[in-house]
Amino acid sequence: MSQTLSAPSGFVETLEQLLNEAARDGREPFIKLFWLIAPRIKSYAAVMGASNEEANNLVIEIMLTLKREAIRFDPDRMAAGTFLFRLMRNWRIALRRNEFRPMPEPEDPSFAPDPLGEPGAPTLRKAASELSTFITSLSETEKRLIRGAFCLDLTHTAIAREVNLPLEHVKQDLRSIVKRLQVFFRELD
Repeated sequence: MSQTLSAPSGFVETLEQLLNEAARDGREPFIKLFWLIAPRIKSYAAVMGASNEEANNLVIEIMLTLKREAIRFDPDRMAAGTFLFRLMRNWRIALRRNEFRPMPEPEDPSFAPDPLGEPGAPTLRKAASELSTFITSLSETEKRLIRGAFCLDLTHTAIAREVNLPLEHVKQDLRSIVKRLQVFFRELD
């Protein structure tokens, strides 16, 4: 024998009515809405494993979101409980997403200062200058191939279409340019 859980009599109608009134009138219906659903949000959070502090924060955040989103509630599209549950679910997903986002490491090389301002800068400036000279020595087609492959991250097929050359020709030219670049970098050392 299965038992279905349902909202107390009149709860759904009251919730829908208060959501509509909160969207139109503001403060007074919102206070009533808070007293009606805040305990339910808190118990939902507890069931989901949140601590008391996390549950209180969830209540505050959901109520603030509800205040902003109440105007979007449409009883023809969804029930008030579904609307509320959707807000809680989305908030939980956002919270989890932020939890698993790794914090940046201060030792990460991308946070390092610009090397051109450091003691070895003249060497780097010279290398950058020579690389620039190398690139200007390339033909226009070779420059377009390099730009497509390394700057725009295009596939060889897309590059072939762009420069209007056969695919094998593009691959052969890119291999040749890369070999010349390797020689160039070996000479810099």
